[in-house]
Amino acid sequence: MASLLAAQPAGLWWDETGTLSSPASRARQDFIATSRLEALRGIEHVEFDCTRLICLCEELNACATGGHAHAVILLTRAILDHIPPVFGLGSFAEVASNYGGGGKSFKSSAERLEKHARKVADRMLHQVIRNREVTPEMQEVEFSRELETVLAEACRILKPLQTNKVEPPLI
Repeated sequence: MASLLAAQPAGLWWDETGTLSSPASRARQDFIATSRLEALRGIEHVEFDCTRLICLCEELNACATGGHAHAVILLTRAILDHIPPVFGLGSFAEVASNYGGGGKSFKSSAERLEKHARKVADRMLHQVIRNREVTPEMQEVEFSRELETVLAEACRILKPLQTNKVEPPLI
């Protein structure tokens, strides 16, 4: 593997699918999957309207594509603050520590979002100007996998129950 890495051009890497990709091609991938947005659009729930959540996700995708790190982490935080009622809880900290319906991968993703993404967002949001600064990089605000896991569970919760009820014949 070391010889394979040494032979690849600078700035390229192997992604999780085994494809050689560049920062430019990676930036074109959706932060929130198109299929997840379609699932959210298809939800008709009596208690929760997903319109604003969809808008936040679409804006997050646009900002991620443009490499706007501040906007990406702040929109990530906005989504975390927006969705706890779906899980029957009041804050995302409660979701990360108390929600038990999503399994181990959900809990791990929610904890990472709460402990790490929120801290990055807080730092970027509340840090006052200093005499020397650096701009954040997209790698620092990349929590798309964790956010996908949480949004998938939200979709599962909001998805209407499918019944196999057979309608009686009309007489």
